[in-house]
Amino acid sequence: MSFHEDVARILAMHCNSCHGDAGGLNTRSYAGLMKGGNKGKLIEPGKAETSLLVHYIDGRRGRSQTMPLGDDKLSPEQIATIRRWIDEGARADKPLPPATAESKTLRGQKRFEIACRAEPGAYLLLKISSGAAVLFERVAARTTGGEERWTAHTEPRWPEEVTVTIESHYAPSSCKIESQ
Repeated sequence: MSFHEDVARILAMHCNSCHGDAGGLNTRSYAGLMKGGNKGKLIEPGKAETSLLVHYIDGRRGRSQTMPLGDDKLSPEQIATIRRWIDEGARADKPLPPATAESKTLRGQKRFEIACRAEPGAYLLLKISSGAAVLFERVAARTTGGEERWTAHTEPRWPEEVTVTIESHYAPSSCKIESQ
């Protein structure tokens, strides 16, 4: 089992929009997932049965704590994939590059719009950065294909020049960044 090819795809589609940092948990990276959250360590490598992550996704913590909260539950196949990865040692592997990415450097613009035409299953990640510092990240909801639109504003405390990047993971998309 591969974290980035098998498990990260499930997390991206079902967990990352809430757990970029909610509950102290970041499911967007292997390191964040392995660190755990406010409830402590979520994964015991080699021991899916005792791993809290499995308890949250398979429903044994009760309906009010079954993840993803208020959304479609993971399928039995998705739960089995996560369990198998944990039982096999919950190892890291090399991250997959974005399927597509679009970047634009903006100087002095305070508002911009992003429009993407995404293939089904694309995971869209918007980043605003200055140099190596990421100032803002947002995840689009799981896409079923079609158009995704965002309008964003820079913040007064940000530098005059920022780079806006939209990445599509797991399926390609065609994105356009327009400043205003």
